[in-house]
Amino acid sequence: MLKRILFCGLYIIIFLITWKQDSNAKIWENCKVPADSIIAAINRGDTVTINGCEIVGTLSITGTPQKRFIIKSPITGFGNVFDDSVFFYSCDFLSEIDFLGASFLKYTGFSGVNFRKGVYYRGCDFDDRTYFLLCKFKMGAYFEGSTFNKFSSFAADTFLDTASFLQDTFRGIVSFTDAHFLKGVTFAGVDFGENAAFVRTQFDGKVNLTSTHFDKIIILWKQIEGRLVCDNLTSFKLMRYFDDQRMLDGVDGVYFFLKDQERVGKPWYYRYPEFWFIQLTCGYGVKPGYTFLWSACIILLFTVFYTLRYNSIKEIENKFLYSKRPRVLRKVRRSFTKRLYDAFYFSATTFIIGIVSDWHPTDEFLIKSKRFRLIKFRTLSMIEGILGWVLLVLFVVTLTRKFIR
Repeated sequence: MLKRILFCGLYIIIFLITWKQDSNAKIWENCKVPADSIIAAINRGDTVTINGCEIVGTLSITGTPQKRFIIKSPITGFGNVFDDSVFFYSCDFLSEIDFLGASFLKYTGFSGVNFRKGVYYRGCDFDDRTYFLLCKFKMGAYFEGSTFNKFSSFAADTFLDTASFLQDTFRGIVSFTDAHFLKGVTFAGVDFGENAAFVRTQFDGKVNLTSTHFDKIIILWKQIEGRLVCDNLTSFKLMRYFDDQRMLDGVDGVYFFLKDQERVGKPWYYRYPEFWFIQLTCGYGVKPGYTFLWSACIILLFTVFYTLRYNSIKEIENKFLYSKRPRVLRKVRRSFTKRLYDAFYFSATTFIIGIVSDWHPTDEFLIKSKRFRLIKFRTLSMIEGILGWVLLVLFVVTLTRKFIR
């Protein structure tokens, strides 16, 4: 009986081991591998695993736009050296690609390729030209800690998920022209050696440029406005670049971003007053449009206040324009349209000048009931005059700064 139990247990273990194994897996370790052998394994649909090998020959698989080549199984490996070119055209990778610490000694190109799963090129060296053109990354694309020694291009690529170029080094020119990042992308710690081109690049998510080094970067402020994430040093570099290119809107945008980041780090009793009285009113002196909008809103708001009651303001009439004649005070006109016009005239004049010679606010209350009274119109006009002088000074200062530059 005991022998039968042991025999059944051994049979189950053997069955589980064989069931776990992938009969279509092809594994190479610490050897020279002809590229044709890898291509044959891919054609058979084998799972390809290459560790510490030297791949000899050109690794090239091409389809056509009408009949794309389907690669079903994963391709993974670490520490490999590709002696010759690697090229894939009009292919669909249905499983992930994961290469850690690989060295690509010659041309590497992916054109018109769809990556359905994750793509991982971490710690890789691309010694020659590298192209990812018209590719679509449906899941994460991670080119982290890699080195691109010559020209590299990610032009017209579409990144549907997170993309990461964390701590990459681009020793040659790199182009992201017409690329589209639908989610966040990080260039944190990246060294853009010669030139980084983001011509017509679209960013729908956050763009992390923290600790990024660059001498020349071709980008517009409107591409990253509201999406930028970076440190102070990178902010100063961007400001200097925009200033050198005479893109003053970019300089003001980065300056506003930098001041806002500084404000967030302050205690709440500094942070909130600065937000309401400096950032929203004039944008730290770089957005006169903010001041103009606030001025227009205040004038219209006080116009509504003065229109709420018939006797909020009164007109002073000098008969025959003779100063010794008695002055007659008359209430604001009864017609709603005329009353609204008079209220707007009084509000705008009070805001801009501070004194209205032919109108006079009354001692009536804005809100008046049997138990509650709130703000006389005389006090209300004084508040509007103070706000007017403050906002007009801010508007003149910010607008003058714009014209001088």
